Amino acid sequence: MPVVNVGNASNLFRAFKNSLENHGLDFTKAVSFRSDTTNVMKGAHSGVEKFIKEQNTTLYDVGCICHLVNLTIRYISAVCGHILLFSA
Repeated sequence: MPVVNVGNASNLFRAFKNSLENHGLDFTKAVSFRSDTTNVMKGAHSGVEKFIKEQNTTLYDVGCICHLVNLTIRYISAVCGHILLFSA
């Protein structure tokens, strides 16, 4: 497991890339990237995702599935809450 003493985007990206390469994986052949939605990971100007896409422009950002499910449930509850209460 890589050790990152300062958790900024450039250090995390470097550790991520080095870890893949140390296991014989070609970073430029990665297909997707999944992370949480913090600024250090998703920041448009200095996030890990930005560093990744500079070197692998075809990478697909999947996003955080837990966050996406949470947003969906919150939206459905707000829009359809009256229906759920009515049928209960």
